[in-house]
Amino acid sequence: GESLVNQLVDEGLVSQLPDLYQLKKEDLLALERMGETSIQNLLTGIENSKTKPFHVFLFALGIPFVGQRVAEVLTEQFKTMDALMQATTEELVEIHEIGEKIALSLTQAFSDEGFVANIRRLFELGVAPQTEQAPGSTLLEGFSFLITGTLTKMGRKEAQDKIKALSGKV
Repeated sequence: GESLVNQLVDEGLVSQLPDLYQLKKEDLLALERMGETSIQNLLTGIENSKTKPFHVFLFALGIPFVGQRVAEVLTEQFKTMDALMQATTEELVEIHEIGEKIALSLTQAFSDEGFVANIRRLFELGVAPQTEQAPGSTLLEGFSFLITGTLTKMGRKEAQDKIKALSGKV
């Protein structure tokens, strides 16, 4: 929560994202309202975050204009962080749903040596974003869908996931 984040920053335990992955039980014992269970839950959550999907990792980096959907689009096109970081503005703009504003934001972020150093440090600390497996079927490849209104047999998210699993675009 926000109060824990504030404590971590105020105590000098975290100043940059990679610092989270270096926290130890001993560091957390002195914090307010942090008992054994809270500490273990926090450390387990941090450990579990190391293998989140690539698009979740990209979104979590907080690059301006890169929301959840844009992160999904980018990680469908670029399967590794290195490939994405090497993409030019022109290459990014060619991707459906990626405009110049997003492309410039990405290339600016990846030209920032400190930002890239933090990403590299995350990888050194064991963060390993998982790339999605290739869809099992290409039945809907080349088709785009816009889901509106109320669905009677499934939720909107479930419908989107099924379309994507069949290589369709939502």
